[in-house]
Amino acid sequence: MFKTFNITALATLAVGAFSLTAETGVSIIAPGLNVGLADAADFTGRIRHVRIKRKRVGSGFNINAQTTGNGNGNGNTEIASAKAVLTDADGSTIESVTLGTAFHGTVVASTTTTEEEMGDSITITLAGDDLDNPEITVALKKGKGEGASADGWKAKATLNPQGTLRVVVMHEDRDWDGSALTGVSVTGQNSEALAMDVEGNDQTLQATLSTDLDAYSLVTATITLFDADGVEIESASDDFEFEGAGVVEDEHPLDAITITSTETTFSLTTWTYDDGTDLALEVDLVDLETGESALMTVDDTPILDQQSWAVGPLEFQDTPDGSFYVVHVDATDVDGNVQGTLIRTSIEVPESGGEDLGTDYVLFEDRSGVVGLVQDDTGIYAHIIYEGEKPVQGLNIIFEEPYEGPAPLDASYSLELVSEWNKWVQTAEGAPPNDWELTLTVTTAEGEVVETTRTTGSGDGSVYQAAERGGGVFPTSLIKKAEGLAGR
Repeated sequence: MFKTFNITALATLAVGAFSLTAETGVSIIAPGLNVGLADAADFTGRIRHVRIKRKRVGSGFNINAQTTGNGNGNGNTEIASAKAVLTDADGSTIESVTLGTAFHGTVVASTTTTEEEMGDSITITLAGDDLDNPEITVALKKGKGEGASADGWKAKATLNPQGTLRVVVMHEDRDWDGSALTGVSVTGQNSEALAMDVEGNDQTLQATLSTDLDAYSLVTATITLFDADGVEIESASDDFEFEGAGVVEDEHPLDAITITSTETTFSLTTWTYDDGTDLALEVDLVDLETGESALMTVDDTPILDQQSWAVGPLEFQDTPDGSFYVVHVDATDVDGNVQGTLIRTSIEVPESGGEDLGTDYVLFEDRSGVVGLVQDDTGIYAHIIYEGEKPVQGLNIIFEEPYEGPAPLDASYSLELVSEWNKWVQTAEGAPPNDWELTLTVTTAEGEVVETTRTTGSGDGSVYQAAERGGGVFPTSLIKKAEGLAGR
């Protein structure tokens, strides 16, 4: 579903991978720009995420359904096939399609441990059919981190203060469905290998639609899953709104590229803007001294999703500058039903610096996001960056009584999704070349080129930064402060 976020004159706000920008009278279309979205909280069973997405190159739409809990020895009924039926506002069938072979497998595993056992770095070992026990090293910073192996395996890990370690495993190959992975273990700096409980496998099913959905203002999609005998496992429906072909897409998804290194490996990290299109990265980093590729791969799987949410201006009975308020942030489904509280904290209303923004950001305890209040000469705004295990469908911020300062006119606000970004990581053995040339091409999942950048350099450090990021308006020191909090 499309949402718009209206701001009157808020300067460019870049935090983490995000840029929150508006000019007077502009309505920003939240990602995806051409995406109908219904997410996990709509569906309480095996169907957790559905998208109807406009193709970035060419015309037409795809429909994706993300399913959860499939296979990996967890006892759930295997999903053998799936069907999507699209109807219009009158209930007439627009199109019926069979969703194709599963891809983008994502396996979740967990165990109980301690920060002392895990230390600053963990090694995740995978087991299963035709797997030669690949290992992924993940550096932990305040209980959170991501890592990639030289052969394309990726993992992100979160160790919460209660001692639950959760690991999400994926592969850069888009066609990997996760079914071969049946065992996950973790070894900390101060522990033996611990077997993890494999909770299940999220898989994506997709079909290309032949109907031009721009002709419809409202489409209802019904997804039905079947087992091997054709017996229905589950069915779920939701509505999607479309704004027509006039919405302009961002044809330059690249935001930033950096190279980092350890004693034994180096990694290329790329941030791209997510407009709902499945993308892939073609990477070729050539050692100019030898003429050989030091890192060459095709990566179809981002390791992390970041979301930027905002609302404002917030109104108070009097000037609240400098006052502290206790707030909590709730995750909701698309109907506004609360799914859980992400953070409860005290936060200060910053003073406005006129055109310069005043801000106060607080980091979530599990480092899954930051919440901040931002003020310029147009008003006070709430801003949240979230990069949890799964994207959220909605966020509320609630001001709790008693208030230290002037009371807010509304105690609860629903935030709008403003931007969404993907983080990609590829790793190679050894050190980065002293002199290298990098060619990085962003393509659609079907291989059509969207954007290419070519640059030369040496060793590690920043490789590429989109010129428009920050807009030349937002203070660099504040960008760095917020990026540090967001873990970027």
